[in-house]
Amino acid sequence: INFIPKFKKASNTSQYHLTVQELSSKLYDCHSMVRSKPLDEDVFGRYTPNFRITYIDTTFVISKIRTAKYDDKQLQAGDVILKINNTPIKDRYDELNKVFKGANPPSERKIISPYLCSSTKDKMELTILRSGKQKQINIELRDYWDYQEEENKITDKLEKELLAKEIEADIYYLNLNNVSKSNLQQNIDKVKDAKNLILDLRSGINDPVIKDLANFILPKESEFFKSTYSDTNEPGLLRIANSYKLGKNNGEHFKGNVFVLVNENTQSSAEFSTMAFQANPKTKVIGSQTAGSDGNIAMFHFPGNIRTVFTGIGIYYLDMSPTQRVGIKIDHQVKQTIEGIKQGKDEILEKCIFLITG
Repeated sequence: INFIPKFKKASNTSQYHLTVQELSSKLYDCHSMVRSKPLDEDVFGRYTPNFRITYIDTTFVISKIRTAKYDDKQLQAGDVILKINNTPIKDRYDELNKVFKGANPPSERKIISPYLCSSTKDKMELTILRSGKQKQINIELRDYWDYQEEENKITDKLEKELLAKEIEADIYYLNLNNVSKSNLQQNIDKVKDAKNLILDLRSGINDPVIKDLANFILPKESEFFKSTYSDTNEPGLLRIANSYKLGKNNGEHFKGNVFVLVNENTQSSAEFSTMAFQANPKTKVIGSQTAGSDGNIAMFHFPGNIRTVFTGIGIYYLDMSPTQRVGIKIDHQVKQTIEGIKQGKDEILEKCIFLITG
């Protein structure tokens, strides 16, 4: 009801779409988003820089250069961004935070970060901090789809390749984001006899491989979650649904130790997959709080054919511990640090290896 005056004040299409986005954010759900051309092109802008930003504590740091093709070598991972076009970046964050919310603090930062340097213009001035010294840098921005196209080329290539690699004696690492139906079996064959297997779920997972991976990881058919749904005949009433099982009674299942890496980018099917793998008693989860947006995606259309999506069911562990807004249960908490980014360290992976090797 608080939004009725806001919708009334919306004097043009962009303001109306922005109000829908703000309303959608009040679900505090990482699935919740508004697909809107006016927001993309006229409000936030399609032009973005060739890097990713991570917000750690009170600092905005460049965590990754997105593509080598568009890298002009002016910026590098570990650079701290202080200002955008002479405006403190924290002011920009706070403004975006009015219309973007997350399920928990880490996921909220993840949602907002891509918009911090988005623009309707193709040029931007940044004030950065590097090695204790401030620098002003003028950069060119590109349509975000330019970067996405380059990243898709890499993904398409990786999804056909053998990805599993031995990083230390008897320790194999596999990033599940790039495992597909095309390369799943060759990767399973590579790691099936390993003593320790690290599964990286910090970038997501392809839904079609979840069942096959569960069959490989789990020693038997396992129930691992409960769900709730809204009773449409009794508004406000949630009912518990019968959950299904994953895995199978399989003598050929993986016999070694399983370590799953997670962080705020572990969302939705990646969180659900982690829960499934935890049904194996030899699984440990290492990392930081996940997105807290497990479950399915439901769609809703606002007037004006604005498409929005949101989480449609609740997902819980068997003991009814919630995952929504909370995230997945973690055995060993580890966070990436600014210093780690500067040094090019993967601190979560390093901690995992230390736990294995002692």
